[in-house]
Amino acid sequence: MCCLCLRSVFCLFFVKVGLGSLWWVAFFFFFDFFRGGFTLLCGDCMPKGIVVIKWDNKVGPVIVGKYPENIGFDIDLAVKVYTTQFAGSSSPFSVLEIGDWRIASYYLPREKHIFALVLDDEESGEKYEDKLFAAAEKSSKVLQEKGVVEDLPKLYSDLVSAGYMFKRSELYEKAEVQRLLEKFLDNSLTEIEPTFQWEEGFRYISAEKVTGLDPIDTKVLLETLSRYRILNKRAHDSALTCPNCGSYKIRIRYRCPYCSSFSVQKSNFIECFLCGTVDVEELFSGIYYGEPDKYYCPKCEKELRGLSLDYRRIQSQNRCENCKKIFSEVNVSVQCTKCNYSVRLANAKIVEAPLYTLNPDCVEEIEKQLSHVHARRIISDLFKERGWKVEAPGTITSSDNVNYEFDICLLYTSPSPRDS
Repeated sequence: MCCLCLRSVFCLFFVKVGLGSLWWVAFFFFFDFFRGGFTLLCGDCMPKGIVVIKWDNKVGPVIVGKYPENIGFDIDLAVKVYTTQFAGSSSPFSVLEIGDWRIASYYLPREKHIFALVLDDEESGEKYEDKLFAAAEKSSKVLQEKGVVEDLPKLYSDLVSAGYMFKRSELYEKAEVQRLLEKFLDNSLTEIEPTFQWEEGFRYISAEKVTGLDPIDTKVLLETLSRYRILNKRAHDSALTCPNCGSYKIRIRYRCPYCSSFSVQKSNFIECFLCGTVDVEELFSGIYYGEPDKYYCPKCEKELRGLSLDYRRIQSQNRCENCKKIFSEVNVSVQCTKCNYSVRLANAKIVEAPLYTLNPDCVEEIEKQLSHVHARRIISDLFKERGWKVEAPGTITSSDNVNYEFDICLLYTSPSPRDS
């Protein structure tokens, strides 16, 4: 690892993309008051590659894609990763050490896919968790539909770039973070509450509108800000999902604890002391005898004259129509209406949806960081008035397909505004 510390008030950096007369100009603004230095990680400490594994019901774990191809990750290692991940922590994200391999792994139980990032020996994998989750969620849908993971090199480069963004102050450089926090500061947004939808589950629609991100990336952003304690989160809502396909369209079903039948009826019962018959209260009604206000035993046909004398009521019990047994406690299961998968309620997957609010202890810090953003906007406007195309912040993709973010990027074509 090498470190480059820039403490100048203003640093100008020119980058030529090499597309004829097309030039990029990138401006860095580094303020000692806000930053206290900038750390640049070199390529000697970065992920070595990415591997995608899926479960095949006939042969077990299968490698469906890897980048680069010569990474040396074979099927034997894929089996070990899948087995270790499946038998290890209940968390979908794990940092595994298998022999000489160090791997950040994210497991999607619904799709039975694993996205594995092969790490450098000394690299921490935790910083990739949020981005690996987002990448896995998005790419897994394509994998299910087409059987392949599209554009694996780009997915890898995005994850590599994500690894650089681990300083707290750099979160404020993201445009979506700026927009969200500004809404909190001007009180137009006081809390971010989840909304439930049957097809997609929980979404944070108010945050999606402000940030412009899709539902998955919005959840990742909110969780990231929560981990850095910029946002506070608290338990708010939850829902059951199918552990097999992930659908929210499930129903609760009662099973008989004796024969497991679903034919369970909940009712009030009457026990006849004269003959011992126990049955639902409706069958003891005297309507058949023309006396609806009286009870008659459906078996011995005698009138039941006094409560606790020749009969008793059994309140709110269950009876199985299959085995005819009566019981107070039922076995509760959930059944997915999409894939018809059935499982005990205790084994159903619970998806939690917290509520997010601004951490009041961070207000002063946020205001200072956003003042840097406001200064950048003033400078951006100056260049826009002179005809430049401005992106603030902006991203430049290098020749090795790695994205780099800058405070301000200026794009122009010949003749350039600087000639005017």
